[in-house]
Amino acid sequence: MEKELFYQIAENDGIVTTFLEEISCQRLPDEVNFFPLNRIQYSQTVENFLVHIADNINQLQFEERFIVALRHCFQTSLIGRNMDAHSNTNVSL
Repeated sequence: MEKELFYQIAENDGIVTTFLEEISCQRLPDEVNFFPLNRIQYSQTVENFLVHIADNINQLQFEERFIVALRHCFQTSLIGRNMDAHSNTNVSL
């Protein structure tokens, strides 16, 4: 069986612990990554941000409580009109 990678958002690390204990008991084969909302950290500074480049977060619709998980996932990803738009750009979200 081929292993797969899954990402799950959980309300807090207590819930993650419960899930991991159950996964361990059942000896499930796939790898799972959890994002407990109360433990995720991300940088909120944006430097040298060009008008023609928008971060991925602004392109998504989601509940506000998930912002930390989405910023963590997409903090280094950008959407631009073309590759030239990304050249010489230093962005930290």
